[in-house]
Amino acid sequence: MFKTFIVLLSLIVCLSSTALAQIKEAQVGNVVSIRSDFDYQDPKELALYEAQKAKQKADKDNSKDEDVVEPEDLFRVYLTRDRFYNSKNKYRENITFSITSHNMDRNYILDGDCPPYLEIVDNEGKKSTLNFSNMKFDNLYWISFSLTKKEIHQLQNIKEAKLILPEAMENMFVRNEKKDKIEKRKFNDDIKVEMISYDIPVEILQEWKQVLSADLTRK
Repeated sequence: MFKTFIVLLSLIVCLSSTALAQIKEAQVGNVVSIRSDFDYQDPKELALYEAQKAKQKADKDNSKDEDVVEPEDLFRVYLTRDRFYNSKNKYRENITFSITSHNMDRNYILDGDCPPYLEIVDNEGKKSTLNFSNMKFDNLYWISFSLTKKEIHQLQNIKEAKLILPEAMENMFVRNEKKDKIEKRKFNDDIKVEMISYDIPVEILQEWKQVLSADLTRK
């Protein structure tokens, strides 16, 4: 058991500022795939960026444009469905839920010993926690889970969701003097962690359902 200092922070998310997702489909050889990519940006930073861009566009007398930098993604969420066909046109499927972050201003923990999870409300209004039970892969910047039939069913019937993402209460990025670069420290039991809550926009939940229900017949 890992030791955590848990603080639940409910972040109010503006749908228009965070629904930055897209669905990608592909067929490569005998593999047919569909994926939802969701890029989460801080809503306050994004609102400020959009206001600065609008002001810059409206200010026709401004002879010198100031650089306005779009805020970096806090994290990204992928829901991927792959169908692998054999020579007899039979197939097996793998559905994965992944989270990644390279934002050095945030100290997210992407580790199987302190995993993220979803708090969900289904179509009947029932609240539950979706703890991913089958971790597929993790490193310092990425964690991925293979979804079980039960977890797939929960996502298919989802109405509301919050992503609960662990974040260290100390700086996880340190300079490696020998390599002369900044590296991320690995999580251990002595690191205190906050469990941060992020609302997932309804538009993204609908995209997840689209990924799960899409026709992946090989062409």
